[in-house]
Amino acid sequence: MPAPQGAPAWAAELSLAFESGASGQFIGVGTRQGTVFFITRNGFWTAPAPPVTFTCPSNTGAIIANQIPIGPPNVIARGISFTEPGQNGTPGANFFTIPQPVNYIVQNVTYTSQALIINDNVTTTASFFFTDSVLLQQSEAIDVQGFNLFNLIEIGNPGWILQYDSRNF
Repeated sequence: MPAPQGAPAWAAELSLAFESGASGQFIGVGTRQGTVFFITRNGFWTAPAPPVTFTCPSNTGAIIANQIPIGPPNVIARGISFTEPGQNGTPGANFFTIPQPVNYIVQNVTYTSQALIINDNVTTTASFFFTDSVLLQQSEAIDVQGFNLFNLIEIGNPGWILQYDSRNF
């Protein structure tokens, strides 16, 4: 599928599906958005692709991401990011990613929410399980002031550089 107008050439549309939950732990019901971003060999997180809006039905045990774009040669991983569930067709406010798997306990049973980072540049389908409490409390927001990947811009060459107190301006 071609990239939306104005999006980078690599921003193919992410496709999402759902899997029923057998463990008794479910992903929250509601309207969400999902997106994908690249992680380069320098550790840089790129601007995300245009978000895809979807609605999680009840008893959703996992979100299956298809058509995950493959990045250029300097990409070593891809990150998936989701919003919290919203109601009445409106997605949640912020995008979150879970960099590392998170263990949590419910009634003395340990569960693991999966990381939303795909540590390669070849996988195009992945299944993700997480709870909303993990997504909101133990994850990293990617669209907040000071760390807004959606507003990344390339700064052009400077006309001059001034050094003061071991810093460049």
